[in-house]
Amino acid sequence: MADLTIEFPGCQTCNLPLHRARGSVAHHPTHGPAVVTCYHGPVHQREQCKCNPPPVLVSTDGRQLDVIEAIQPRDVAWLRIADPRGAPRTLVATTPAPGALVTVVLPGGQSQRTVLAVVGRDDPLTGTPELLLDTTFQAGDSGSPVLDAQGEVIAVVRD
Repeated sequence: MADLTIEFPGCQTCNLPLHRARGSVAHHPTHGPAVVTCYHGPVHQREQCKCNPPPVLVSTDGRQLDVIEAIQPRDVAWLRIADPRGAPRTLVATTPAPGALVTVVLPGGQSQRTVLAVVGRDDPLTGTPELLLDTTFQAGDSGSPVLDAQGEVIAVVRD
């Protein structure tokens, strides 16, 4: 599957540091294969840049990424990718129950995690709810996909 690291290289003029997050190639509802990631990572940092044009977002393997859609209240961003390698994942709005096992795909590999609670920050008709998992995350894990048993993206890691 096509999981990758997304990078905002920073901007010395605007005093913005380099910022990284994870993303996963999934099917956007109208744009086809695109990268889904968290909004608060590189996408948010790039929006803080006052330069015209601001530095581009790139994957760490050098592919340029353009913002298709940023859904700030849901903390999700969709990025256009020129060469989506691998089969795109399916993004679904399935809500796992507390106690369910999910797979989190982190930079160091996948791990099985238990859902402790479904917080429900998001509208269940338009997006995935917030899940509380039995783990803590590190800087750079944001945007990592959370998968159900079928390998479909049900959430992205944030905070």
